[in-house]
Amino acid sequence: LVTKRPSYKSATRNEKIKSKDKVSDDDPRLIPVDKFSKYSYTLKCTHGIKNQPRGKGVRRRKIIRFLGCTAQVNGLVKLASEGKWKIYHNHIQSAFLFQFYAENRKITDAKLLQDVMHMDEAGKACSLRDVHNLLASLKRKRRGNQTDEERTEALLTEFCESEGNSAVIYVNHDTQIAETIIFPTARKKRLFSAYPEVILVDATHCTNRNAYKRFGIMVTDVFGAGQYVQHALLGRETKNNLELFIAQFKEQNPSWRKIKMIGSDNDFNEKDVLAQAFPKAPQLLCQFHVSALSNLDHEIQTEPKNLCQLMMKSNTEKEYKRYKVTMEKQMGPGYKQNPFYE
Repeated sequence: LVTKRPSYKSATRNEKIKSKDKVSDDDPRLIPVDKFSKYSYTLKCTHGIKNQPRGKGVRRRKIIRFLGCTAQVNGLVKLASEGKWKIYHNHIQSAFLFQFYAENRKITDAKLLQDVMHMDEAGKACSLRDVHNLLASLKRKRRGNQTDEERTEALLTEFCESEGNSAVIYVNHDTQIAETIIFPTARKKRLFSAYPEVILVDATHCTNRNAYKRFGIMVTDVFGAGQYVQHALLGRETKNNLELFIAQFKEQNPSWRKIKMIGSDNDFNEKDVLAQAFPKAPQLLCQFHVSALSNLDHEIQTEPKNLCQLMMKSNTEKEYKRYKVTMEKQMGPGYKQNPFYE
């Protein structure tokens, strides 16, 4: 939804009430402008707004934005039944979500804006490294004397305060070191329940200074975009840690029984754990790892590799089989014994 027309300001509304009814400034009907700057909003779907063409007609193009959608939302500030002006939030509230609103990230400090203006007028050159160093310095000051463990505990505590979020930490009793940290969110659970048929599993290395592996499970939404439905930090990619991660995933998501296919890499521990946890779901290598495996054998001709790429990108079963038969012919009679085919 986008703004259909300019909003109606609360100050304008108050002036009309004063001129009409001759009320004083402390009348309860007057809207507190410091709390509600706008009296009304009118929002309309972006697919229902006709935009005037700005081109000269040189390039032909179809109008794909306007669909004639009539969806519209009217927002109005209204005095509550008990005679007070109130703000109701029908969504989750937390300091973490607060930081994502653009209006809260705006710089309003007049002195800081003045300094930026002087730097711009003086032609002050600021490289990407300067910005990186400044952010690193600010992080050190913000971190203070807290250790990584203390900051992690504080962050997870705040994380769990939001409804539907949870965190599980598995600690090695011998070393007293956290081996697995799992933190599913309410949104991730809803996403998985909506698209549980195909999941993609992989780990990302070298993302933090403590050398923890970021392990994740992803689904594909209705728009074809990947969406994470589970995150965890693993000290090591051992079978035990992976089993704990998958067990928590199944416990938090009852829809795991609807999984039909799993995409993974060529990690053997990972594949064994997934096969044991989801015995009815076949596993397929992702396109990247299929290409990487084919590049290991330099004796394989270029043509079978290209056909393998076409097989991976086939849109229909008939097209897939046609490329497969062609590849088998290219590899010769003994193609089944070829390591690439296996």
